[in-house]
Amino acid sequence: RKAWLALAGPPVTPLKTDVWKLIRLRAVQTQPIKEHWFHDLVYHAQDLEPYWTFNMMEVLMKRTEPAWKELLASFQKTLNKEKLQPWDYDHALEQLAVDRGVTKMLQTRFKPENAEPAARALLAAMGFDLSKIPLRLEVAPLTFPALFVPVGVPSDLRAVVNPPTGPADVIPFYEQVFRAHGHAAQAAFNRQESSMMKGYPWIPGALNAVYAEGMAAGFSEFLRDPLFLSRQMGLTAAEIDIFLKQERNRRLLEMRRRLLSMAIEFTVYVNPDADLDDRYRELAIKALGVDMSAAEASVWRTDPMLVSRPVHHQDLMLAESIGRDLHAKLAALFGEDRLGSGKTSAWLIERCFAPGENLPLQERLYKSIDGGFDFDGLVKSLGPPAGAPAVN
Repeated sequence: RKAWLALAGPPVTPLKTDVWKLIRLRAVQTQPIKEHWFHDLVYHAQDLEPYWTFNMMEVLMKRTEPAWKELLASFQKTLNKEKLQPWDYDHALEQLAVDRGVTKMLQTRFKPENAEPAARALLAAMGFDLSKIPLRLEVAPLTFPALFVPVGVPSDLRAVVNPPTGPADVIPFYEQVFRAHGHAAQAAFNRQESSMMKGYPWIPGALNAVYAEGMAAGFSEFLRDPLFLSRQMGLTAAEIDIFLKQERNRRLLEMRRRLLSMAIEFTVYVNPDADLDDRYRELAIKALGVDMSAAEASVWRTDPMLVSRPVHHQDLMLAESIGRDLHAKLAALFGEDRLGSGKTSAWLIERCFAPGENLPLQERLYKSIDGGFDFDGLVKSLGPPAGAPAVN
């Protein structure tokens, strides 16, 4: 509780006030532009329809509700506590990891210093020529998980990843390292000549972040691939089952929190002068099933992405679906040859990376995952396997 409240801080601080002022300035200055809100403009730049995006939040909330209720019951049982507080969720998840033996597994099989070698081993197993992916990766403290910086495509690619602070952060850390390598592969094999088609993120409209993040998420999905876990990480079949159960729980909690972040950001830009802390409390009840005090509800103002990467939460949410479907596509196309042959890399380069930013989002999705978003694969991956017993 003390650590969580330290993160939330007092209801009013200079930082929280400045964050609100900046968001309000964006919102107010944008409203006269053809009656669009700020987030509308960002959505359109990503080939997303604003109301479809809002509806997507509602759909995912409803479709993951059964699995979420089951996970909440598991948290309550683990902590022997009927009413959960905001700071209980991470503690319960960590306790489940200890009880299942996952924490010990992470300490021996997923050492932080092995994350980059494991990511490079994945690229090699997929058939990529590592000499053609000039990624310089640094692990350093950040206020957000990671940053990929294509200084010069394709010859100068850099990334920085926030280090893990404990066992609970190890798999998210591995995910970000794997995604950095996915971003680097996408940039390295972009065959477009024009700088506008190379995917530089600082050129407005020159990068579709939904697609870029989705391709990167396809690489981190291998962290939940039994073939990769067995061959590269050395897990036994029993360890893989336990690890994947913990991952389903962790990712479900992460998704519900992501949906909450999307919802409050949507609300902020629609009505920046509303009682936003109170609105966050309402949204938290819906997304997480937890009530907060006014002081606790002000935690939303500490989200650094509100300032540095505005309206980016939906990119990451959609990327989870693309990444899941991309990995499923590779498994269906190549079976066990998805690792250990050059088939995977050749297919990805031709269909997904070489065209660069030369195609609209929907066409790129059809070339990579045979369609748009139905979220079936993502939703199923967050619940128990068919016929499996309840979470314990």
